[in-house]
Amino acid sequence: LITTILYFASFNILLLLAYRLLQGIAIGLVGTATGTIIAQMLPANRRGEGIGYFSLSAILATAIGPYLGLFLLEQFQGFQAIFIFNTILAIIVVVIFFFIKFPNSLTMPQQKNSNVQMNEQKGLLSKFIEINALPISFVALFVGLAYSGVLSFISFYTVEIQLEKIGSYFFLIYAAVVILTRPITGKLLDARGANIIIYPCLVIFAIGMYAFSSASNAWMFVLAAICIGIGYGNFTSVAQAVAVKVTPRERMGLATSTFFILYDIGLGFGPFVLGKLVPSLGYRSIFFWMVPVIAISILLYYWLHGKKEQARKLTVNKQ
Repeated sequence: LITTILYFASFNILLLLAYRLLQGIAIGLVGTATGTIIAQMLPANRRGEGIGYFSLSAILATAIGPYLGLFLLEQFQGFQAIFIFNTILAIIVVVIFFFIKFPNSLTMPQQKNSNVQMNEQKGLLSKFIEINALPISFVALFVGLAYSGVLSFISFYTVEIQLEKIGSYFFLIYAAVVILTRPITGKLLDARGANIIIYPCLVIFAIGMYAFSSASNAWMFVLAAICIGIGYGNFTSVAQAVAVKVTPRERMGLATSTFFILYDIGLGFGPFVLGKLVPSLGYRSIFFWMVPVIAISILLYYWLHGKKEQARKLTVNKQ
C-alpha cells in the first residue's frame, strides 16, 4: 500500500526505480507467504488441484489488469487515474486481510522436530533454499525465460505484424483457456502424477510459441494463444505443486520461495536479455528461438524430475 501511494511522488526516474524495488520486495514476500499458506491449508491428496485453483487468481489479474489500465489511460489521458485505482485496491486488500480466519492446520505441532531437521542440514544455502524443490524450479527458470518475451514485447510485435486488434485479445483468450483447463490438470496431477501433464504441456507450449513466431493472420494468433494457455498456463501451477509435494511440510515456505526465485529470474531477466537481441534479430526470430529453449526444458525436466517420478511409479506398481 505504501509503495503504491509513493507512485504519486515519482518526481524522477531514480525515485521511480526505488519505489519499484521496494514494491517488488513487498510483492515477493506477500506472494511467497500466500503460496505457502495455501499449500499448508490443502490436504496432501488434493494439493495439485488446490494450487491450480489458487493460481488462477494471478492469471485473472494479469489478464484483466492490463485492460483496466489501458481503459483508464484512454478515459482520463494520464496515469494518475491508474495510481488512484491501484491505491484503492491496495486499501481493500489490507482491510480484507484482517477479516481472514486462518485454520488451525497452519500451526506447526512438530516445530521442534523441524528445527532439529533444519539444523542437521549442512551448509548455509539449505537455510534459504529448499534443495528438493531446486530441480523443478530450474526447469521453471527456462520455461519462464521462454514466455517472458511474449509478456514484454507482444504489443510491439503485434504492431509490427499488423495484428494489433486481435493481439489485444491474446491474454483474454489465454486466461479463458487456463480457467477451463486448470481444474482438469490439477485433479490429474493428484491422481496420476506430474509427468502425464508436464510433457504434453511443454510440447503444446512449443507448438504455441512456433505459431506465435510465425503468425501472419488472426487464426494463427488465436491458435498460439490457446496453445500457450494450455501449455505454459498449466505448467506453472503444476510445477509449483511439484515443488511443494517433494518437500517436507515444515519447509514448504522455502520450497515456495525457491520456486519463485528461479522462475522469476527467467521471467524477469528474460526481457532484458531478449531486448538486447531484438535490434539485430527482430521479434519473429527471438520468439522462434524460444522453441529450442522449451525443447531444452523438456530434456531438463526428464533428467531432473521426470525419470525419478517414473521410477517411483513403477516401484509402487510392482509392490
